[in-house]
Amino acid sequence: MNEIRDVRSGKASNCSDREVTHTNIAYCTFELLCSNSKKASSAVSDRRKKRTLLFPRALLADGDFEASMHQLPRTLFSEVKLVFPDIASCCNREDERELLTVPTFHSASFSILEMNEGTDNERLRLFLRFKDYAADFLKELKNIDVSSVGDIPDIDGSATFSRSTVTIYDEVSSTRSLLGYSTFLYMGVQMVQHPRIHYSKLAVHTMVLFAKPGDAMEAFIRLENQYKL
Repeated sequence: MNEIRDVRSGKASNCSDREVTHTNIAYCTFELLCSNSKKASSAVSDRRKKRTLLFPRALLADGDFEASMHQLPRTLFSEVKLVFPDIASCCNREDERELLTVPTFHSASFSILEMNEGTDNERLRLFLRFKDYAADFLKELKNIDVSSVGDIPDIDGSATFSRSTVTIYDEVSSTRSLLGYSTFLYMGVQMVQHPRIHYSKLAVHTMVLFAKPGDAMEAFIRLENQYKL
């Protein structure tokens, strides 16, 4: 049996003993991935788990919106600072805040692999839902700590809420680094293979924060509770 642990509660339980919900499936899937990856690279898997502040969980009852929270690995520092120069300018402050990420995974209503008006509209719908979530999250975070900052890559990969640059955020490599999900090349484009949503309906969007981990976790949980009402 595979034991899972939530950072915010410190409680552990067995996947096979939990009530089956979309949130629990997300928890267990992440733990199983970490367990399997240990066979190939124990050190990498251990570091990934230690950086995970909140394990993946479904934010909506139907399970088509999943999120987690992680400390940013050093391999992504340079990219984040190039894409989000305003966040980078805050990183020189000597305080308890640090770079964090909230990767989110969205299931489309149909396959969005093809490029046409219908799939463009569906991708835009998912991005705008994520953008609203990010705005609500940042508002909650500011209510806790006014000095915290955050931003998201827009649908084309550049900064959304702050000054942008020509550098775009690589959601695929970010997901691989943060969660260890497998990636592959499809028609010349790098794709993420999500363990539950798979890839044909998958949209990936990430929020980047410079905040105290405890404050960011509190904002996440407040919003999680609101979304599940």
